[in-house]
Amino acid sequence: MFMLVDLYRALRRDPPQDPAVAGVACTGLSHDTRILQPGEVFLALRTDQRDGHDFIPDAVSKGAAAILCQRPLPGVRIPQIRVRDPNDAAWKLASYLVRQRSNMRIVAITGSYGKTTTKEAIAAVLEERFAVCRALGTENNEIGIPRTVARSMPGDDVLVLEMGAQWRGEIAGYCRRIRPHIGVVTAVGPVHLELFGSLERVQHAKAELVQALPARGTAVLNGDDPRVRQMSAATRANVLTYSAEDIADVSGKNVTVLSDGWTQFDVHAGSEVGQLRIQVLGHAGVYAALAATTVGRACGMTLEDIATGLARVRPAPGRLHVRQGRNGSVLLDDAYNANRVSATLALESLAQLGGKGKRFAVFGDMLELGEYTAAEHRGLGEAAARHADRLVTIGNDSAETAAGARAAGMDPAHITEIPANRADDAALNAALDSAEALLETEVKPKDVVLIKGSHGMGLYRLAERWAVADPADG
Repeated sequence: MFMLVDLYRALRRDPPQDPAVAGVACTGLSHDTRILQPGEVFLALRTDQRDGHDFIPDAVSKGAAAILCQRPLPGVRIPQIRVRDPNDAAWKLASYLVRQRSNMRIVAITGSYGKTTTKEAIAAVLEERFAVCRALGTENNEIGIPRTVARSMPGDDVLVLEMGAQWRGEIAGYCRRIRPHIGVVTAVGPVHLELFGSLERVQHAKAELVQALPARGTAVLNGDDPRVRQMSAATRANVLTYSAEDIADVSGKNVTVLSDGWTQFDVHAGSEVGQLRIQVLGHAGVYAALAATTVGRACGMTLEDIATGLARVRPAPGRLHVRQGRNGSVLLDDAYNANRVSATLALESLAQLGGKGKRFAVFGDMLELGEYTAAEHRGLGEAAARHADRLVTIGNDSAETAAGARAAGMDPAHITEIPANRADDAALNAALDSAEALLETEVKPKDVVLIKGSHGMGLYRLAERWAVADPADG
């Protein structure tokens, strides 16, 4: 939250003379009138798809406190602040707010996968002792990060941010404006390879976070990822590592996946030893919990407080979410997005959940892989052959997933390929319908169904259709 006068000061503009206007409390920023809440400042952004100026009247009717725009409209009764770029103005506000709130510690998380779950775990742990503002959902880009900052309260102790990247220099740019004190790197993997070109470039992009940390800051690194571990040489900050495989500042051992979707393990943090539980399956849950434990320890928390915070973490929608499925099945909903490493981890969770029934893996295409597309899909198919009893692929690139599974020894009779061009909505919807019909025919009680694919493939729609409504989900 901020006052309207803060926005004028951040832009180095003279505030309105009327104290009743300058003293208006603003609840945040929004660039979409469909989700705009009363008291938010509306960003009239221009994109290839739309011109936000067309929605200014709608923003006013929904209770916007002010408008950041390039072209003020006549007859608008709330302040319209004319700027060259509304999103750049949002960043100036964010930078101003963090400077004004100098006692607020900033924790930033990046990585090729695991960012959102790790962010939720860190925020839940820190909330046991501190007033925390966290990024909502995947607010991790040039629009989402300033929105998160703008929602923070003057009395907040900690701001937990998530930082994504699609090109070199992106995270460095974020950090120049929002200077984190603690930087967490979860993993370096085959994500956005079409944009970056190589894993080395992905690594360099993620390392920009730890490079930006101050000497008194803390870099929290996944010690089990060699590319992340190498980042210890790229920062002047204090380095803390976490591991589920080796000795580290915080390490997890004796992992047990419980049938109700909880993961339990022993933790060693310095001289302290304890047991932690998190309602996120398998290694995804363990690594998120270990990262959160490391951050909590860096902030002076005990394992007892950390355990209480982790017990409150719930799976984010579409991320290894154990749900009741149709036909008496268990649905492992991991449909928000996909890359080969996260999909392989999901397959391991599928195997751990599998009991008396069959294990179904439904995979859609993994996007933005460029020249690595065939190899990455084939590698996923090999993993599916190890962990699944039945494989269903949706999309054209996923033909390589099916081929990899056959080459690794999966019975071709247990593989169904459903081709679909993601650019053809009708064809993609028909493919999802076909997959749903197959599941309806074949899935029996106690079977476990994993659904996963890149967001652009729309498998989250299939997951919602297969799930049985659960009051706890809503």
